[in-house]
Amino acid sequence: MQSALIIGLTFLATFAKIATVLRIVVSRLASRYPLFTIMVAFSAMRSVVLLAVGGWAARLHPYLEIWNATLGISYALEAAACFEGFWILVLHFRNVKVFGSIAFLFFSVIGTTLSYSIVAIWSGRWKTPLTQTAVLGL
Repeated sequence: MQSALIIGLTFLATFAKIATVLRIVVSRLASRYPLFTIMVAFSAMRSVVLLAVGGWAARLHPYLEIWNATLGISYALEAAACFEGFWILVLHFRNVKVFGSIAFLFFSVIGTTLSYSIVAIWSGRWKTPLTQTAVLGL
């Protein structure tokens, strides 16, 4: 029952990602938000591939390898999209480039410190690659 719910939600998320890509293309926003567009397109493509190789049947063999291989790229694209969104927001205000740079640096240092602290706390409890990935995904 739980696996059917998870697989159903995975299909729903995949359709939502494809719809988002279509909306970006129809609205011609890809040139305005290139990093976000690349992130969403990669995520949609990754979801379709993962479902096609056995995600819909809960088979782990190719699914887990592909998921682990694309996880770093996915995190990098998410970080790039956050960076793009931050600067889009900051540049709406006049004379804020210095303030935006300082704020971005501050939040980056805090985020990095918290991430490494969580990893250091949980490093002794890592037993499986899935647990490691879940902790790093925080």
